[in-house]
Amino acid sequence: MSLIEEIMSIETSSKRYFKWYYHAIPEETGAIKSILSEGIKCRNLLGQKGAGFNGNHFISLSKDMGIDENFSAFHSFRRCAMNIIIDNIKVHKCIDYLPFLHLLANTRLPIRSSGFPDEFQAYEIIKPDKFVGIQCPLYYWTKGYEENGDYKYFLDAFKNLLIIMKLIESRLPLYDYSRLQGASIHQINSDDFLTIYDRKIGELSYEEKRLLLKK
Repeated sequence: MSLIEEIMSIETSSKRYFKWYYHAIPEETGAIKSILSEGIKCRNLLGQKGAGFNGNHFISLSKDMGIDENFSAFHSFRRCAMNIIIDNIKVHKCIDYLPFLHLLANTRLPIRSSGFPDEFQAYEIIKPDKFVGIQCPLYYWTKGYEENGDYKYFLDAFKNLLIIMKLIESRLPLYDYSRLQGASIHQINSDDFLTIYDRKIGELSYEEKRLLLKK
């Protein structure tokens, strides 16, 4: 059985909810643990300088609104990043970009701007009790790894996320949005993924080791 066939065998069909919001998770282990334990914080609470239209006080979110992929924040992130799935929060719908709106980016005013029609922003912090799952394009990453040797970095980060979840006893369900099929997505069995990772992904192949030694 190929690697991609094994991944498909540990994924089961699940329901696609259009009311959920999504926030990309950094691949860095410390950031993953902080988000899962303490929540998603705005730049001001993290002691970081504001950037883009999020500014200092707001958190950027996307939503699955059935918008064409070329114009969608949701589709851009669901293809390349792990995302926290969020529900039951107060959000501010971003409006189309206008020249003067950048002046409001670092204020607390709930007038938010974005070039994406499916972007929303939440104020200051989203606590872990609002998390309902984690999304990642596992099938997409695995296919790229098997065919071209790409995406191992992301598979490693996903493994680290699962280990952190076990350590902090987080039981969030895991979903793969690589193969959206109408109202269906796929749920991932985390224990089976860790078994597959250790057996087929974790160890470098002879060819990978040889290439690394040449660098």
